Amino acid sequence: MGLSMQSFCKTTARYLQDLSEKPLETRGYEEVPETPVAADAPVHPPFAEQHPYETCDPQTMPADLGFGLKMVDGVVHVYTKQDLTDKSTELDLPYPDLQEFIADMNFLMALIINGPMGGPRELCPLILVGISLMGLDVLPPLPRTDVPFPTSGSKSFCYRRLQYLSSKFQMHVLLNEMKELAAQKKVPHRDFYNIRKVDTHIHASSCMNQKHLLRFIKRAMKKHLDEIVHVEKGKEQTLKEVFETMNLTAYDLSVDTLDVHADRNTFHRFDKFNAKYNPIGESILREIFIKTDNRVSGKYFAHIIKEVMSDLEESKYQNAELRLSIYGRSRDEWDKLARWAVNHRVHSNNVRWLVQVPRLFDVYRTKKQLANFQEMLENIFLPLYEATIHPAQHPELHLFLEHVDGFDSVDDESKPEHHIFNLDSPLPGNWVEEDNPPYSYYLYYMYANMTVLNHLRR
Repeated sequence: MGLSMQSFCKTTARYLQDLSEKPLETRGYEEVPETPVAADAPVHPPFAEQHPYETCDPQTMPADLGFGLKMVDGVVHVYTKQDLTDKSTELDLPYPDLQEFIADMNFLMALIINGPMGGPRELCPLILVGISLMGLDVLPPLPRTDVPFPTSGSKSFCYRRLQYLSSKFQMHVLLNEMKELAAQKKVPHRDFYNIRKVDTHIHASSCMNQKHLLRFIKRAMKKHLDEIVHVEKGKEQTLKEVFETMNLTAYDLSVDTLDVHADRNTFHRFDKFNAKYNPIGESILREIFIKTDNRVSGKYFAHIIKEVMSDLEESKYQNAELRLSIYGRSRDEWDKLARWAVNHRVHSNNVRWLVQVPRLFDVYRTKKQLANFQEMLENIFLPLYEATIHPAQHPELHLFLEHVDGFDSVDDESKPEHHIFNLDSPLPGNWVEEDNPPYSYYLYYMYANMTVLNHLRR
């Protein structure tokens, strides 16, 4: 995390420092001074007067750096000259070492399957910290299942550790409850209604509630019936024709026919969860209303997201991190997404963007859309490097990236993995088979490229 210039909790840093034999390298992370609890902080942060997307003029963009880019073994290398044959011009931008990553991952796997440590059932908080440091959201599939797990939870290290932490907290409550209460009362203008709350992991396509989506579709059916919204087999269709082919009127639409709410049937069922993104079960409506790249250039989707944004701004203290998808099928995906955001002015001080990359290489490879895994990595990362080096060539993307907070790797995590990532695994340029690379393989190459990108952008 230090290598990619992310900050992490001071307590974690202190414990890691105690365990480490050498000083902890935080590389470029400066300690932010702590604000005293009762400091009279301003109620509302200052907002920019000018809309951030108003400055989309290539003439005012930072100058071209004249750097050259090349992806080598799945990681982008940056050169100070366009001539890539001269290796001496390569910039020293650090990224995690493949051997070290695999060694650390194997060590964590050994901890996970160690019986007395607790095994997957009572996973030790220590292992969870290790896994979050690696960037894994969930547990990877276990490499072997023949390890005996402890029959009694009380004998595992984990159980005892959790009991100890629980008792320690109870003791803290008994000793310091009144002090904490007094400190809370000292803080002016702070209550649950006006503390800042951030909703994380919301897909932009489902950030609105179903009543909101229903009202929006009905309004569009009244106002934009004659607008051409879709092309079917070379024939253009208006909104009216689309609904006529489905045999639907505005009167027929209800929350039940829309059927986009998630219920207990979607739990652990990624296929059913995904199907819920289709209003009325029709993928054509998903394309028209909740896609950024369609016949109407994502106009309806931008409108509905701006309505959600204005609701957040009205409630003042609620912020959201909305997810947008980049698939890695083609090089122009980033520019299209940024154009959608900038042209429709989809921006709010209460919203930041997170980009999720679905792990669907096997699907694109089967359809012959990609030649190898490196091509997918190039489609995801090279546009970001180009926009950093020469903003005037990608003006919208240059502005849009100012409001992107991070990346996520998403897919159905119950799918079995047939390959275990090790030093013998093919490099991305040689991964031409139709099987999907394992989760850890995706993570290493995405993380390595993000680390280089962070250093370059700084």
